[in-house]
Amino acid sequence: MKPKYIREEVYRENIYILYGSSSKVLEAAIKEMFGVEVPSNPSYDGRCLEIAGKQKGRLVRSIWIWTRYRDPAALAHECLHAVEYILQNRISFTDVTVEAYCYLLEMLVRRGLEKD
Repeated sequence: MKPKYIREEVYRENIYILYGSSSKVLEAAIKEMFGVEVPSNPSYDGRCLEIAGKQKGRLVRSIWIWTRYRDPAALAHECLHAVEYILQNRISFTDVTVEAYCYLLEMLVRRGLEKD
């Protein structure tokens, strides 16, 4: 299974989604693309990871969203972690800024649920 790539243009983030795959697929994809070993934990049903690694000789940061099962609730849960990673040092979560968090979450969940 190939990860779905999303280039988030507002905050300039590289996001990869593996929706409904084994943790071995996640670990192999990250190792192949960035040369980074990800500690395995077979008990997880989902993960959101910030990865810094080399791609084509350049240091790049990416966010990986993974779920073991094709469960929309699990995808939304992991996407919320991604939103936090993306916005935590940019925009404080307040009643004024909540929409920025919501729109980003909505986009990630929609794109994650799209058919390949």
